[in-house]
Amino acid sequence: MARGITLWRTSIQTRILTSVVLLSAAVIAIVGFALASLVAQRLVDSKVSAADEEIDRARVVVEQAIENSAANELQALLNVGREALVDRAAGANSSGALTSYEPLLVAPVSRGTTMASLRRTQPFPNVSTTSSARDRLPTRCRKSQATTVLRTRR
Repeated sequence: MARGITLWRTSIQTRILTSVVLLSAAVIAIVGFALASLVAQRLVDSKVSAADEEIDRARVVVEQAIENSAANELQALLNVGREALVDRAAGANSSGALTSYEPLLVAPVSRGTTMASLRRTQPFPNVSTTSSARDRLPTRCRKSQATTVLRTRR
């Protein structure tokens, strides 16, 4: 230990070499962290973009199904839209798509109440069956930044 301290004090070459190695390591660590953050953000952005495109395609499918339906009641229209999404998802999964989801269509009825088209054989975990349709959604879905509105005939 004493020899290292003596070498540090007496050799300018040792001080410069040690300083360059330590500063290089710090710069490499900072650049690596920045690149990792950039790659992660771009991956998230591409996933969000793909999800936005998927919801736009699903909205078009539901709107077309509702337009072509002879049903007049809201619940029947929701069921028609849901079935169109289920049929579309089944076709996509047979073609090798990786996306799998349970469609849920929610429509406002009156004074804060909602009506949903959800046919699920198993209930969502930790969710009461007496709650409103919005409350049956997982928390991360309720806090979604984007809401897609379906235009239905009245």
